[in-house]
Amino acid sequence: MRKFKLKSGSRISGVDPDAVGAELERIDSKYGEITPDVVVSEARPKRSPLHPAFEWDDGKAASEFRLWQARSLVRSIQVVIDDAEPVPAFYHVEISESPNGAYRPSEIVVRNPDMLASAIQGLRQKLAMAANAVELVERQVAELAPRKAKKVRRVRETIQSASRMAAAM
Repeated sequence: MRKFKLKSGSRISGVDPDAVGAELERIDSKYGEITPDVVVSEARPKRSPLHPAFEWDDGKAASEFRLWQARSLVRSIQVVIDDAEPVPAFYHVEISESPNGAYRPSEIVVRNPDMLASAIQGLRQKLAMAANAVELVERQVAELAPRKAKKVRRVRETIQSASRMAAAM
């Protein structure tokens, strides 16, 4: 039997990672794939090891989903300046007035040294997460599909290069 754990920094709580991993494998075996709608369906029974990972109060879940939609909406808007390539219209920055940060117009962020530093720090964090994800894939590819390892290594090297560039900013 495989051993499972929650990814570092995961916001999931109240679950046994081994039970969740085994249940997800059971779902894959039963349905031939794992999709979010099947996971939610299988998690509905209170006895399911997946059940504690979800917010079952529909009012609270709806509110949380609307917050996710709002973040997605703000991140999706781009601005086109003088027919150039579109760029984000808003950046997420950590500011003292908002404990979880806030979105600010990009033209304000790039002119404010503290906000720009916060936006760049956010970029560094995203690049680090991408690099970690590629490294995990690279390890598995090296073991299970060695002929593809070179392509994955190039992806990792590109992300590392971008990380170094962001660190120098």
